[in-house]
Amino acid sequence: MPQPCTVSTERPDVAVHVGPGETRATLRYLPANEDIQVTGRATADDGSAWWQVALAGVAQAWVSAGDVTAAGACDGVPNVAAPPIVLPPNATQEPGDEPGAWGACGSCADCGADPGQCVRSPEGQCLWDPAGCGGIGPTPRSGCVPDGSSYCVYTYTVVCSPYQTRNCYDSCGALLSTTCMP
Repeated sequence: MPQPCTVSTERPDVAVHVGPGETRATLRYLPANEDIQVTGRATADDGSAWWQVALAGVAQAWVSAGDVTAAGACDGVPNVAAPPIVLPPNATQEPGDEPGAWGACGSCADCGADPGQCVRSPEGQCLWDPAGCGGIGPTPRSGCVPDGSSYCVYTYTVVCSPYQTRNCYDSCGALLSTTCMP
């Protein structure tokens, strides 16, 4: 009997998105060194392959096939429809926000992260902006001694719009650098 399809990664920075595609909001990061069950597959608008995965408490969780290692009977995983991109109505904008302007922190709530860190773009998209709305990345662990390793996380933020923000952390979670990446 074939083993079910699972994906895993050794990296701590593999983003879990709300739908297939790098432009979809990031919900969280895939746990490293764990086998995660695959429930579907899809192709993003840019042609990249994506796995739909089962994560507790998450209705839609997607990871790029290029960021993970698949194992088991993955050829039998069905193609599934990608969830629609839902743009919230302008009524959720803060008073005084003009159409075509950036909204304030909390001006929308469906960016896939803390609603207080969600902002409405001039195009009406709800985007995560942890840099502009307080808090980037993990909370540094007190008493931790860095082991010399580091990792970087890529997100879309207002600070670097339309580019990605690269935040690099040491093994204890302390921010080492922030760079806008085209």
